[in-house]
Amino acid sequence: MKKTLLALSLIIAIAAWQFLPSANSYSSTPPAAKTGALGQNNCTQCHGGTANAESGSIVVDIVADNDTVEQDSAYTISVVVTRDAGGSKYGFELMIVDTNGNHVGTSVITNSNNSQIITSNNETYIAHKNANSNRDWTFEWTAPSTYAGPVTIYAAGLGSVQYQSDNDVFTGSRTIYVRGKYTSTSIEELAIENKVSPTLSNGIVNVEVSQAAEVSVYQLNGQLVQTLTVNGTSQINDLCTGMYLITIDQAGKKDYHKVVVE
Repeated sequence: MKKTLLALSLIIAIAAWQFLPSANSYSSTPPAAKTGALGQNNCTQCHGGTANAESGSIVVDIVADNDTVEQDSAYTISVVVTRDAGGSKYGFELMIVDTNGNHVGTSVITNSNNSQIITSNNETYIAHKNANSNRDWTFEWTAPSTYAGPVTIYAAGLGSVQYQSDNDVFTGSRTIYVRGKYTSTSIEELAIENKVSPTLSNGIVNVEVSQAAEVSVYQLNGQLVQTLTVNGTSQINDLCTGMYLITIDQAGKKDYHKVVVE
């Protein structure tokens, strides 16, 4: 009787283990929509714990001057996960969206051994593949050909020794700016004729434009703070401490300015 009960308990335990949301099952391919962006969950949904509770980080970088990219041009994006406690396996997932939460641009995997593209519900994600001790990944991203404005990369990463019992989750984001394709002369003219000052501000920013323009203020996470129509000069008031992108749109030609509020 005892042997029968022991065997039955073993069978139940094995069956239960098979249906647990074990991170081992995601070692090769993580589930979609775990980037921490726009109301999404992150890796803690399966791995447990609290994101960014321990020492470490996920850092997203792009080879672009002043975080500004040109429409329909290709760039290298890199992802690095760091866990101060160390780890034997690392993973990540990210998505790239515009201010409305829509996927933008085209991604190309440059190392199919350690990264992959995942599509789900019309969304596109870049993620690790066959997780191991490697903790950095790169891929190529081509900026959209029609959209111009802020683009945010939302990312979640994991560092682990034993998937279920010893792992830390980190989340982060990086905002870049897609600039429309104009001639060098038109870009120079925009930079000269439109002025945003001071670039280091106490919460008040002056905007001067050469012709009527729609001015938008964004936080670095891509969130729109305010918009205003300017024809001549105007002030942007009551900005909280942080870094902002101010876009000046004149009949489709956009000029970008960074402002830091202390």
